[in-house]
Amino acid sequence: MFRSRLEQAAKPKRGLNLTQKLAGVALLCIAVVAVIAKMNSKAGADEWPSSLPPRPSLSSMPGVRYVSENEQIASGQVLVPHGGQVSYKITITPEMGVGRVMGSFTAAGGSGNDVDGIIAAEDGYTNWINGHQAKAFWSTQGKATTGSFDVRLNPGTYYLALSNRFSLRADKYVLLNATLAYRKTVRQ
Repeated sequence: MFRSRLEQAAKPKRGLNLTQKLAGVALLCIAVVAVIAKMNSKAGADEWPSSLPPRPSLSSMPGVRYVSENEQIASGQVLVPHGGQVSYKITITPEMGVGRVMGSFTAAGGSGNDVDGIIAAEDGYTNWINGHQAKAFWSTQGKATTGSFDVRLNPGTYYLALSNRFSLRADKYVLLNATLAYRKTVRQ
């Protein structure tokens, strides 16, 4: 009997010791972090890996919700004088998030029934109105009788402008409809 106890004590135990278990858990954590990092680098900044729980958002935060808003920028007939322009300042605040400017126009008057149009930030608008090349989010690419626009804009200051600077004598009458749509964050 004493001998059987000695044999049992001499036999190695089959389980893992605490150090081995901790090392295994640490390796598993490192592997999970590496897989998530690789998925994020492939998915891009705007995508969330489907293997993870849903990304938390402001809408899931208690006391916060979104309200859709529309602001009329212009609606109806606008006179664009010969040699001049008409412009509308559009301000999108950070609380508004990404704004969407959409609308259409139809020009009448003069021999071509046409105007130039642009949506640009302040620098682009200033260059364009002075006849220089300009960075624009939308433009008519020259004179146009009719057209439409649908532009997404980050927070900032922009201008929607119509120009008749090329006409020496004829004013243009433009039927213009333009709306700014955004989602406002509201705390409850």
